[in-house]
Amino acid sequence: MRTKIRHYSFLSDDAGERSVLAMIQRFLGGKKRRGDERTFRDVHSDKAPVIVIPGCDAPIPLTNELTEMLHDVASELLQGKSVTVISSSVELTTQDAADILGISRPTLIRVLESGAIPFHTVGRHRRVQLDDVLEYQHRHQEKARVALDELAADEDPLLTLENPLIR
Repeated sequence: MRTKIRHYSFLSDDAGERSVLAMIQRFLGGKKRRGDERTFRDVHSDKAPVIVIPGCDAPIPLTNELTEMLHDVASELLQGKSVTVISSSVELTTQDAADILGISRPTLIRVLESGAIPFHTVGRHRRVQLDDVLEYQHRHQEKARVALDELAADEDPLLTLENPLIR
C-alpha cells in the first residue's frame, strides 16, 4: 500500500487571506529564529495559545511544540513555500525516499544496498521508514559540514589572496 504524503501550499493573491495568515504567524511568533530557544509561552506567558472547538466547554491549550510547528508552517506559507506534513513512522517507497533526499531512485538503491539505510521488502519492492531516511539525511549533511569545515581550516587565506589564478 502506497503512503499518501500531503503537501500544503498557500498561493493566494487575496489580501484578506494573506493578512489572516500573517496575523497567525505573528501571534505564534515567540520563537523568532532557529537557535533562539524562546518559546511562545516564554514571551507571552499570560496569553498561552489555545484552540477553541465549537461545542467544547473550554479552550484547549497548545503545546510548545505544536505552537512552534504552526508558526513555522505559517512562516513558510507566507514566503510562498510548500509545506509537507507526514508522520515520522511512515513507510516509504524507494521513489518517495529518493525524492525526500533529492537523489535519483537508482542512487537510493545503491545507498540501501550498502546498508546505510535499513529497508525491508514487500514482495519484490523495497520499503524504508521515514525516520531512517531522515536520520541518514542528517548524518550525510553532518558529514558534509565537517568535511567543508576541515577544508576551510586547511586553506591559508593569505596564499589565496596572492594566487594570480584567483582574482
